[in-house]
Amino acid sequence: MAGIHAGLAYNTFPLMNGHFMPPEILVVEPLWLNFFTNMATVQFDHRMITWLLMGLIPWFSWRIWTETLAARTPAVVLTLWLAVQVSLGVATILLQVPVALGAAHQAGAMVLFGILIWANHAIRRAGN
Repeated sequence: MAGIHAGLAYNTFPLMNGHFMPPEILVVEPLWLNFFTNMATVQFDHRMITWLLMGLIPWFSWRIWTETLAARTPAVVLTLWLAVQVSLGVATILLQVPVALGAAHQAGAMVLFGILIWANHAIRRAGN
């Protein structure tokens, strides 16, 4: 997103300028280039990954909560941080990508990844 300034193209949420899928998606030839250079495709994919994670991470955390007592803390932190990360992303889009907010969103992704590693470690450790 940051490399091609895709966050500057569609500053509405949840729709992208009134569209679920903007008409400019997948218009670049060859087709595969859209995923790297087309702002509409890049931002659409970023949003779809967000929606996917908003379903998968709470489900994953719920599974941890019901099956692995030792990993409950990282499961809760993972779900809570996802909410922070999504909020940062939405705010970044709506405010037309202020640098500090965009950087916080990028840093938040690394924190989310770190919490996921922590949860993985706790699950593996509980299994031994």
